[in-house]
Amino acid sequence: MRPEFVIPRPTPAVVSWIKNNPAFSAHGGRVGTSLNQTLPAVRVTLLYYLASGGRWERHPVFQIEAWATNEAQADTLATDIANHWPDFRGNVGQAYISGAWLHSDGPIPMPDQSTNLFRYQFEAALSIHAGGM
Repeated sequence: MRPEFVIPRPTPAVVSWIKNNPAFSAHGGRVGTSLNQTLPAVRVTLLYYLASGGRWERHPVFQIEAWATNEAQADTLATDIANHWPDFRGNVGQAYISGAWLHSDGPIPMPDQSTNLFRYQFEAALSIHAGGM
């Protein structure tokens, strides 16, 4: 298959966009697919794919979790990311993002019972294509 038709993995694009967006820098660069032990931090998990328009695009759905040592900080960080999510567009690494939307209500509080840490989370989706469109 020609490389211009290969849709890149979506998770690195999402991690990069959250990590490098100055609108919500309270995470201090602690964004990834594993939870950083230093808080606040953001964890990104690819949940599943929605039906797509064929081989040219994919519609992944992510769980975005904002973790913090207090509820207000977790709420603010998650809300800031959710409020900016629909603006997620353009080239990010090897990916081209043509649209983004919230896939659930939220963010909603989901405190972690085992650690007593505060977490707010929401589901979000996007349309991803091979970069350079």
